[in-house]
Amino acid sequence: MDNEFLQTIVALLPFVILLLGFLVFKMNALRLSLYVWLLEIFAVVVFFHMPVQKTLTASVWGNITIWNGFLVLWTGQIFGQCFRSTGALNMLLNTLDQVLPSKTGKAVTLCSVVGGYLGAFNGFATYPVTIPGLVRQGIDGFRAAVGYLVYFS
Repeated sequence: MDNEFLQTIVALLPFVILLLGFLVFKMNALRLSLYVWLLEIFAVVVFFHMPVQKTLTASVWGNITIWNGFLVLWTGQIFGQCFRSTGALNMLLNTLDQVLPSKTGKAVTLCSVVGGYLGAFNGFATYPVTIPGLVRQGIDGFRAAVGYLVYFS
């Protein structure tokens, strides 16, 4: 087996384990993350021959760097849940029905209003409000998610 192929497999292994652990085995997120982190340290030291101290330093800085991204996603989830459970999403959709009655008009308005106005309140993680809103407007869930990603990209 070619060395580059083996390194690629070892580099992708933590992602595969995370997916399997979460989706198939329904493991505890904190415990699974700890196991995968230990596996990553082992893989980097053994397969990629990086010194242990440098590996740990890179791991700490990587976690500090990525934390902001996770925080935005987490606050987006909380914001979306609050927006939906308080009835604010229904009020927004009822308002859109009166302003722009066509399905396309409501979809574009929903994305722009949520992205521009509401997004400022929660770090622009607006997917937990926009996608359910699009689904409630009669757009298929997959198409709503893809449309959201295309619009905000």
